[in-house]
Amino acid sequence: MYKLASIVLIIFNLLLTHYCVAQTACGQSQYMDHLKQTQPETYYHFIENYKRLSTEFRLKKKGTITDTIYRIPVFFNILSRNNRTVNFTKLDTMLAVLNRGFNRGDDTSIVREPFADNIANVRIEFYRALLDINGDTIKRLRAKNSFYYYEADDKMKYDDIGLSAYHPEKYLNIWVCNLTKLWGYATPPVYAAHWPESYYKPLHLQGIVLDFTTIVTEYSNNFEERRKTIIHEAGHYLGLRHTWGDGHLVIAGDSSECWRDDGIKDTPYTITPSRKCDDSKNTCIEKEGPDYPDQYENYMDYTNQTCAVMFTNEQKDLMLYNLTNLRSTIYDTAYRYTEIPEEYSPHYQTEIKAYPNPVKEDLHLEFSNIYLNRTVGLEIYSTQGKSVYHEVIVANFRKVISLNSLSAGVYYLEISADNNLIFRRKIVVLGP
Repeated sequence: MYKLASIVLIIFNLLLTHYCVAQTACGQSQYMDHLKQTQPETYYHFIENYKRLSTEFRLKKKGTITDTIYRIPVFFNILSRNNRTVNFTKLDTMLAVLNRGFNRGDDTSIVREPFADNIANVRIEFYRALLDINGDTIKRLRAKNSFYYYEADDKMKYDDIGLSAYHPEKYLNIWVCNLTKLWGYATPPVYAAHWPESYYKPLHLQGIVLDFTTIVTEYSNNFEERRKTIIHEAGHYLGLRHTWGDGHLVIAGDSSECWRDDGIKDTPYTITPSRKCDDSKNTCIEKEGPDYPDQYENYMDYTNQTCAVMFTNEQKDLMLYNLTNLRSTIYDTAYRYTEIPEEYSPHYQTEIKAYPNPVKEDLHLEFSNIYLNRTVGLEIYSTQGKSVYHEVIVANFRKVISLNSLSAGVYYLEISADNNLIFRRKIVVLGP
């Protein structure tokens, strides 16, 4: 009897420990548990709709798009406690981490051979919103003092104890606040494949929630372990599930639970999240085809974040499908070309001048009267399509752009106004 009680106690402690640790990394499971308590039909929706939604996505999904960058403006809502401060520089640093993840910027040399040929470049860029909904320059953060420690229950998204979303149809809203026992969580798109209907939230609750410790070094003793949380949560926001399909209370080794999949064909079946970069971890034996180990390199796992460096190509396809179909009002596009015509629009070319060309240090722009006091976007790309300069300005007669930091080579200048491309010019930089 004593042995039986001890075994039961050990199993209970293992489950409890696993549950608590899981909440620390990502609040998606806690968010699901909250919904399960308030909407008991959640579990049954999942069982009923899972295969149907998976099939629907594969029938509808579009092919990989290689010539377009999707750009998503981000609006931050800061709920500060105990004088914790965040500024634009810290937020831009966090977005740089996010953009490396979505544009294959992390060191993928650690990816093991079975997965090395399937590392996706998602080609989504996130940028801090510079203009508000009226087109005026955003000069200060939207912030509020708050003494709450929030749960994964969306209370931070209401003005009484938090901040309501700012035009979520146009901006990805990110709440930065103090969370209890978790690093972040996010809401998937409404009607996203692989998610039960009970997880679909109204527009004013859509977005990402992050704990302070995931974005500011001085507020965390293990910031390096948490800094990629934003990549993981952005994956949820665009419709990805955890690689193990959220069977988060399953005892490791129970192969009957291998059906708890993420709905993505090119991620291996997995029962439980990875906690470290363990080459030997293989929780599901594949019944058909190659038997791959658990993919701890994936951003949608819980791995130590030095090892989380990739999305797969089908994860990319699903995120782009969800973005262009289910979040179609929130992004704009920038097309990349290896060869761009010297003249884009003869009419507008006479209204804007860019010189000297070739240029060594400073590029001078001149705007005619029709653009004075109008908001215009300036962007410079390399021939590989990488953005090396981006700024939104209110046009004056002249604007000087310093190019001292650019290596010698060919670049492309694009100027836009009112969401229309009005000027494109090839620029030869002579280098420092």
